[in-house]
Amino acid sequence: MSRILTIQCPHCRGHLEIDSQNGEIVRKWGAQEKPPSAEDRFADALKKVQNQKKELEGKFQTSKEQLQSKKKEAQEIFEKGIRQVQQEGGKVERPQREIDLD
Repeated sequence: MSRILTIQCPHCRGHLEIDSQNGEIVRKWGAQEKPPSAEDRFADALKKVQNQKKELEGKFQTSKEQLQSKKKEAQEIFEKGIRQVQQEGGKVERPQREIDLD
């Protein structure tokens, strides 16, 4: 009656299945991936932070450009309104406030 023993290699962390009756290796497979070291985890975290920084910088630039284009558009509309009033012969001045009437 043969028994199959599963053994883990202490050196490479690979696994072996050995037939106990005749000592033959029935099956072998490699080790599982090594857990990441502290240096690897730090490097991964640093990359993640740098990627987030680049992404946020890109979003900031996009919103800045949108805000500038909206400001330019509003300025153009304002200037167009002033020109229209001037063409109609009106004066462009501040409206009188109640406090100015005293």
